[in-house]
Amino acid sequence: AEELIGFTAQDGASQYGNAGKVRSYGMESEFKAVFGKNRHAYLNFTRQNVKDKSEGDFFSGNVPKFYGNVGVSYGFTENFIAGAFLNYVGEKKRDFRDDPVDDRWLLNASLTFKNLLIRGMDIQISGFNILDQDHRDPDITGYISDDIPRSGATCYGKISYSF
Repeated sequence: AEELIGFTAQDGASQYGNAGKVRSYGMESEFKAVFGKNRHAYLNFTRQNVKDKSEGDFFSGNVPKFYGNVGVSYGFTENFIAGAFLNYVGEKKRDFRDDPVDDRWLLNASLTFKNLLIRGMDIQISGFNILDQDHRDPDITGYISDDIPRSGATCYGKISYSF
């Protein structure tokens, strides 16, 4: 691919742009077991190898070699569904330093209420990183000393209506 997006220098300023060539190959898979209506468990994972071909053949930074999810969704009733999943991201290397950003596990969960107020209206409450794990993306520029922090525990709500 010709479109490796990264920091590029232009007129003395850094900005994101096409920074070179990349080669990527890997595999991904998903397994799912269904136990009835609105009840299932799943496992999915991706193994990848991404190489920056712009100036040789080296491992591209900020790309984990392995990531995946394991989760469960359980419908207590037809209109009340709870779900939880663990998300794993393997260590992420930096472009120019030898010390990678550690791998991490995040726990996420959601509650869905279907047809709560009127038929067709669903309300979902989701929590991401509910154990408030510190996780970071690698700074591949070398300018940020402690990498790029990601969100801590976060809660989202969603209301949808289908007709």
